[in-house]
Amino acid sequence: MISTLGTSWSIVPELFAFTNPQQLDLYAHHESCAQIAAQRAEYGIVGVNRIWVVTTEKMRTDRLREWAARIEMPIDIWHPLGVDELASVRENRAMADLIYRVVLRGREVTRNGRLYLSLAGGRKTMSAEMQQAGMLFGCDALLHVVDRQLPSGIERLSDQDVGAFCAPLPKPYADIYQPLVTLGRCPPNAALEVHPSIRSADFPVPPAGGAVPPELPLYEEVRRRLRQADSLIYNFSCQVSQAEAQSNFHGLYMLPPDRVKALRATRLGADSARTQADLGWLAQLPKSDLHCHLGGVLDAAGLIEVATTSAAQVREREAVNPELARQLKQVRALAAAEDLDGLRALLGAATAQTPDFRQIRQWDTQEPWGVCGFLMAFTDRPALLDALVFDALRDPARYQGIGIAAYEPLGDLQGSALLQCEASLRAACAMVRRAARRDRLRYLELRCSPHNYTRGGLSAQQVVDILLDSLSDETDCDIRLLFIASRHRRMSEAIQHIELAQDLRAASADFRRRFVGFDLAGNEQQRSPVEMRDAFRPLLKACIPISIHAGEDQPVNNIWEATYELSAERIGHGLTLHDNPELLRRCVERRIAVEMCPSSNYQIVGFRDFVLQAGPDTQYPLADYLSAGLRVTVNTDNPGISRTDPSQELYKAAAMTPGGLTYWEVLQLIRNGFQAAFCNRQDRRELLGRAEAELMEWLTETASRDV
Repeated sequence: MISTLGTSWSIVPELFAFTNPQQLDLYAHHESCAQIAAQRAEYGIVGVNRIWVVTTEKMRTDRLREWAARIEMPIDIWHPLGVDELASVRENRAMADLIYRVVLRGREVTRNGRLYLSLAGGRKTMSAEMQQAGMLFGCDALLHVVDRQLPSGIERLSDQDVGAFCAPLPKPYADIYQPLVTLGRCPPNAALEVHPSIRSADFPVPPAGGAVPPELPLYEEVRRRLRQADSLIYNFSCQVSQAEAQSNFHGLYMLPPDRVKALRATRLGADSARTQADLGWLAQLPKSDLHCHLGGVLDAAGLIEVATTSAAQVREREAVNPELARQLKQVRALAAAEDLDGLRALLGAATAQTPDFRQIRQWDTQEPWGVCGFLMAFTDRPALLDALVFDALRDPARYQGIGIAAYEPLGDLQGSALLQCEASLRAACAMVRRAARRDRLRYLELRCSPHNYTRGGLSAQQVVDILLDSLSDETDCDIRLLFIASRHRRMSEAIQHIELAQDLRAASADFRRRFVGFDLAGNEQQRSPVEMRDAFRPLLKACIPISIHAGEDQPVNNIWEATYELSAERIGHGLTLHDNPELLRRCVERRIAVEMCPSSNYQIVGFRDFVLQAGPDTQYPLADYLSAGLRVTVNTDNPGISRTDPSQELYKAAAMTPGGLTYWEVLQLIRNGFQAAFCNRQDRRELLGRAEAELMEWLTETASRDV
């Protein structure tokens, strides 16, 4: 709690007794005690653990400090150096600057708590500046105390009597003070949150109270920001006049009008000659990825790197398993000779067919050593492995519309085939982190099915523990987990993952923070969303966020079932949503997000890529969704299998849109990703704020060729 202070120090106990009745119940005998308690409950007032006070230099604070010591409450008191009367404009501005500094600091240290501001102490100008500070920097409540008249013939309590304010006030004194909440939560002023955000480190106060030189840098900066807000209003009016369906990063509206116009006019994905320049621009942007499967993150080099962490175990298995040794000897010889046809023949595939990599798992009774040994044969030859897996599909123009049945085998060397031991899981996580840093990912939701990684002897809980331990200390990217139930597997396996999520949420606070949602994936033809309703009921009862793969290659009814039967908050792919305009409208109104994955959508379903001049004439629905106000996000799906990364996905989205996407639209897609994150509201807000600050710093400090 922060309060200004005038001649009466007792205003602080009067306010403290309102916020902390368990510690000091001054109003126990108040005639309106029940109403006071009801007001606390109405505004969610909770006890404070520190009191900060701003006053003038001449005010005595010894009794206030004595009172605070008696009730064992920390208190810090500041005053502007040399300011005692507030008799001049300069003195009042110095006081305003100090109040702003203290409130700014208070807001920062209470990000995960509560900040209450008092309007009751000191001169009216001090109260006015305290209220202004709350409106500028945000607070959780503005408090006041009304001082009633005592009945005639009764003297007021003496300010000398500190003890009188350390216990419940007797009648009639209890009734003369009436604490009030004059205003509930105040959000911070947007003009002060855009880049560069105002930070207390730039406008410090002594950490434990004291005198502060009467300078005005924060006061002047606030005035400058508020004047600059005229540009914000202007650009917001432009937004309304142009009928934008969604608002973009708030800081963008603070840019000069010509800069905003350029962002709205400049397009990427419209000219193949500019592909590298476009990708370079995208690479600088902070991003999120909400739809990324752990089982599809590795490219050829990554597969080899992960497998190599188990080299010792592979050698041990070869020593006791002659069949494994024989098979791996053949693979090594063929790889050394770069004999692709021989490798395909060994794996039962003709030229231009994807080999049956699943048979490698049969070479050894223990997993994943056969797959690891196979991949290690390509050490120093990742291009050969890449050719073996993808063959003609290495040409993006040919890697389109192949269908889910041909797409899934491209991942048969990773996921549950490879990640069956602690070493491979940790190595894969290390590669996820490395890629996130490279791609400027600031938030990643990684989805997986832990029970699928237990064939090598790990338990599902051990798998989760390894993932959390390997990912949770990443500082550049906030990485969270989703679990997946697969349509094409037995219902009992889906229930296993649902029960795993329930058990771990009940047992671990760390898991509750890192686990953010549940997904239904797999071939949509195998099981519809409505068939999963009973199984998903415990998730819905626990209010766990739900994402459902729906409308990827099946009719829009699957999306309807996902939203109305399973209460999905996000839809994976959602490519057929436009077939039901009323459902699309409802998704917009309910802010249901769509996780679009341009590369895999192009590769599996087939849409027109206007840069490659490849694919059928079918138009990708992303631009129409965006225009309708749908919260569209762009994601990687399986970056290793789809041969992509977050920047390439944004570019692919533009390339699959007639005329490309504007820079403004790309930034809208990025903002949507942070807004649709399944983490809690406070984390989501902080992520969005940091992403905006990073974006605005780059836009304002880096000279762009086009903007």
